[in-house]
Amino acid sequence: MYDWDRVEANGKPRELHTEWAVEAIDFNASPINREHSQIKLNEPQELRSSPYFTLNRLSIDQSVERDFFEHDTFRIYFCIEGKVNISTDENEGVTLTAGELVLVPASLHSATLIPEISSNLIEIYI
Repeated sequence: MYDWDRVEANGKPRELHTEWAVEAIDFNASPINREHSQIKLNEPQELRSSPYFTLNRLSIDQSVERDFFEHDTFRIYFCIEGKVNISTDENEGVTLTAGELVLVPASLHSATLIPEISSNLIEIYI
């Protein structure tokens, strides 16, 4: 647990709350399977799920509609490779490139992921 020597507005080091961090760690958790025998294009692959969040990988090479209606929660999309536009009925969207992320609010019920090139995304929701 390290905070990269960040400081508060007053210049003092931030409190680390190491006791809380140790309480939050599940030392018996199994590792995330990073190897997938077959990557499924244009559909989510669950990497990890818990009572607190779900983490999916999306490898896309064509437009994909993501319906959020049954999950009343925000979505985070993190682009790990490629370039993809994320649009909704509410707006024309935002374009993400590798290393960028966007939070889609819970008030939206769906989004369309439109890759400019083959892209890989991480999708996170609670």
